[in-house]
Amino acid sequence: MAYTYEQIDNIPLAENYPILHPLKRENYYFSARYHYDDSWTSVSEHPLAIFFHGSGTSQHYSPTSYITSPLISRGYNVVTFHNFGSGSSSSSPRANTYGNVNSPLYFGSQIRNAWSVQAAIEYFSAPNQPFSTPFLLYGHSMGASSIFAWSMLSDSPGFDSKEKVKCIVGNGATQGASGNYRWNNVNRNIATMSQIMQECKHPAIAFYADADDMAPPDYARKIQASMPTSCPIYFISPGNYGHNWMGSRVSFWANLADDLYSDKTIIINGNEALLGTG
Repeated sequence: MAYTYEQIDNIPLAENYPILHPLKRENYYFSARYHYDDSWTSVSEHPLAIFFHGSGTSQHYSPTSYITSPLISRGYNVVTFHNFGSGSSSSSPRANTYGNVNSPLYFGSQIRNAWSVQAAIEYFSAPNQPFSTPFLLYGHSMGASSIFAWSMLSDSPGFDSKEKVKCIVGNGATQGASGNYRWNNVNRNIATMSQIMQECKHPAIAFYADADDMAPPDYARKIQASMPTSCPIYFISPGNYGHNWMGSRVSFWANLADDLYSDKTIIINGNEALLGTG
């Protein structure tokens, strides 16, 4: 038994990705790695989890990393999907991308990242793929905000893929670093992320750590306080950790992700977790 991977390059843009003239679709593409246990006899018997990275990631993940191996060990196929400019994906076809909070296209950049998530879902749910739906989506920072934005749009024309995903798990969802207050419009960030998460269409966990200087506690509390009574999101803190805590509490996040996908009760410190503002 060994954890291994297959490299996947030239993943096309989503079918309805809004690319502008004179740019050409064929010049832009994504990359990914598919990680799995080579002792498995049937891929389709294992659910697929797709991970979306943060803005600081440039290299592909290994099958033994803290991002991949915890879910492989729990019986999941894992895909680590690379957005524009990361892994072996192409450059981005657009300017004013993630983190450019003062851009008039600020909210639009979130929508465009949702199209990257849509590309992954379309590719890995295609008839020629061995994976069964629904998927688990999980992400960190930029990747977390992207999957929440995708969920908001998942039943919209051009997306129409809501039923292909069962649940989502995001850590530190934000549109760029908020904690140092040097280059980010924090109130605009809160307003945008609140609007996106209020429209979440899937059962979800939003992790925000207590010592996260990129998505600090006051930022997270204001987003949580804005949630409607029908909110399907659990807001959960892993404790006094920074933005990149997932390697420090591997069992914590992986067990909760698996519980959410498996329709188990979400338990935190011996108590049942509450949705939304609870």
